[in-house]
Amino acid sequence: MKAIFTIFVLLQAMVIQAQVKDIDGNVYKTIKIGSQIWMAENLATTRFKNGDYISPIIENNRWSQWHLPAWTFYPYEKGPNPAGKLYNYYVIESPKGICPNGWHVPTDKEWNKLENYLGGRSIAGGKLKEEGSLFWQEKNEVSSLISGWNALPGGSRFHDGTFFGFGILGSWWTATEYGNQQAWSRFIYHFDKDITRNASLKTLGFSIRCVKNDDPVM
Repeated sequence: MKAIFTIFVLLQAMVIQAQVKDIDGNVYKTIKIGSQIWMAENLATTRFKNGDYISPIIENNRWSQWHLPAWTFYPYEKGPNPAGKLYNYYVIESPKGICPNGWHVPTDKEWNKLENYLGGRSIAGGKLKEEGSLFWQEKNEVSSLISGWNALPGGSRFHDGTFFGFGILGSWWTATEYGNQQAWSRFIYHFDKDITRNASLKTLGFSIRCVKNDDPVM
């Protein structure tokens, strides 16, 4: 009975919210999970919110030598990549802002709050994933309670410019640095329900989710 009540409370707190639009005109679904309102899709903008363009870096050798804000996309043969763009951390460091007005890149603490609300890091990944194997590889481990966050396996881009992991893992930046060369990030894998917290080099390419400013925990 207690378990049923807990599930009911969680479902009540996961509410689809109004959509939000970025500077490029991309429209994103949003979802309320606990007291936080998150985008339910990965960021796909090519510009900062002031309208300035972010450099698209496609070639491997240029990516490995680039230490300014940049975006890229994981090669996807079936059309536009449903998992959005991949960004290096220098995009987040820029004071110009990558998220729409009223939104920001979540800190490590805000990720912690999301994970804790969903039962802890060991099971939260299964609740954040999109269900099924349309994009995730087969044997996608999800939980019985899906949050609506719709995590997709957008993969990542290594320091040397090579891509890895589409269909296998999703990777996301936080806004919290770890020393001068790294920042905290999150990974979700197809074969597990947990979330991996990692300190990653700022030159890597990961997805970005935005969270609404209303949340008091920064």
